[in-house]
Amino acid sequence: MTRYRRLKHFSTLLAITVCLLCGAGTILLMHYGPYRLLTVQTDSMQPALRHGDIVLQTRNFGPLAPGDVVTYPSPINRTVSITHRVVAVDPVRGLVQTKGDHVMTADAALPVNGITGKVLYGFPNIGHAVDFARKPLGLLVLLYIPALMIVNEELTRLKYYYGRRSARRYAAYRGYR
Repeated sequence: MTRYRRLKHFSTLLAITVCLLCGAGTILLMHYGPYRLLTVQTDSMQPALRHGDIVLQTRNFGPLAPGDVVTYPSPINRTVSITHRVVAVDPVRGLVQTKGDHVMTADAALPVNGITGKVLYGFPNIGHAVDFARKPLGLLVLLYIPALMIVNEELTRLKYYYGRRSARRYAAYRGYR
């Protein structure tokens, strides 16, 4: 293998390793750390947040004020999160009233301890890609097909290594030498 090919091969492996480590670190930080990423599923907060945006929220937040955008579980389905703007805070009774920017009526007041996070920043349109990755077609395209390609490459490498052809012939076949 020439020096250029070795350097190219090493830099490719290094880039893939760095990307995987950064992705794993981000996932661990989002799961165990104070931050969480959520996708916006409706246009109730338009124009501030649109369907398909991703919001970065913190679980550690101080006192809430009108104008803050917060997330809380839906009273109808606790697995669904609602992200709306705070319109009123009653510190005496410990209640917060929220409203979507694109909705005419305010939500029912909820306790401050029912708030699961405060939105720090919104990333436009990235949520569409995340939603695609969660669907069966997205899993097929982004996970299963690349995994099959890697398995096929490794099986081919093993076939040439342990088969009738020698490792040197395999390296020549793949262009490493």
